[in-house]
Amino acid sequence: MQKAQEIQLKQGNTVLLADTHLNLCAMLSSQERHQEALEHILIAVVLLQDEYAGLLSRKLQGNSKEAHDKTEYNLNSDHSDNA
Repeated sequence: MQKAQEIQLKQGNTVLLADTHLNLCAMLSSQERHQEALEHILIAVVLLQDEYAGLLSRKLQGNSKEAHDKTEYNLNSDHSDNA
């Protein structure tokens, strides 16, 4: 698990890294190492929150650009109709 975590950290795959932390949490909890398990679940939550925030941000930026392009198109269409 630790090796997988190192590889995923190098690859930058946030979701897989969070998944590894979730697995480490389950394994540690089953060994009654609850404090260590808690640390890993908190890391997983933060990673997934960051991933979700990035996805949401990209979606909002895409919607904003699409709305801007549509408005620009409509403004240009209005001007060409008047010409």
